[in-house]
Amino acid sequence: GMLTQLLPESSRTTHKQYLRDRCIKVNGQVVSEHSAPIAVGDEVVVYSVGFAPVLDNTEVKVLWQDDWFILVQKEPGIPTIASKPGDKHTVYRIVADHYKSGDAREKIFLLNRLDRDTRGLILFARDREVQQEILDNWEKYILSQTFAALVEGGLPEEKGEFAPPPKPKKPAGDGDTKKKVVPSRRSRATYQVEERASWRTLLRISLLGRYNGIRSQLNEKKCPLVGERKSVIKGAPSIALSQQELVLLHPVTKEKLHFESPVPAFFYKLLRRRLTTSERQVFEKRTENEKNLSIDSLKKID
Repeated sequence: GMLTQLLPESSRTTHKQYLRDRCIKVNGQVVSEHSAPIAVGDEVVVYSVGFAPVLDNTEVKVLWQDDWFILVQKEPGIPTIASKPGDKHTVYRIVADHYKSGDAREKIFLLNRLDRDTRGLILFARDREVQQEILDNWEKYILSQTFAALVEGGLPEEKGEFAPPPKPKKPAGDGDTKKKVVPSRRSRATYQVEERASWRTLLRISLLGRYNGIRSQLNEKKCPLVGERKSVIKGAPSIALSQQELVLLHPVTKEKLHFESPVPAFFYKLLRRRLTTSERQVFEKRTENEKNLSIDSLKKID
């Protein structure tokens, strides 16, 4: 067999262990069968530590990995990290446990987070120094993060920027200026209208920093996401916010890596379908109330 030719001094038992533990790569692909085909010119590498099998999970999918990073796509319904002690149903725990199953020494370090209900891309570093380099120089390495968002209502401009993050408030009290001021956990974000329909708008949103505050920024614009708890439009399986793109400048290889994820089909279905009678009535009443409020405000100014 292949290993008998490559490792003639090793026993058959050792060969079986290499295959069972996924320690053999042929042309970059892990092989675990003794009868795997091999031809002249193929590159065969034998590792002392095996590789984890392909992650089989309906909520988390590995899109890409190398020696320094792991990129996964998470589906709505699973948090990135635990919100309470003992919670193991998280993206972090699933990915960490999976890679430790291949090598108990493997460690992963989180680089970004998404809400439980958001579909998108989560990037892990496989080295603490790489993690720290990215976090310290986020805009240098994370060149683009874009999201698709289907919202109720509409923005008057075709493109613009959401209100900047609120400035941190100085702690009240004895006037001690040495007290630490906590910065806002919300990065700047810009938007562009992709498509409009009756009381609905599809946006492309670019996040210009590490901290994702898109949901709160949309609520401040009075354009909540379709699928939110108080959403007028029904039928969304999750909130209508999904990551479209991530562009990474690799800090080690210096490659520019472009990752994309398609906009979920239900975004377009709910954008383009006819509103139900009850949905239309709610929106019409809301519009009328807003007009009345504007008139009352003008009367007060006069």
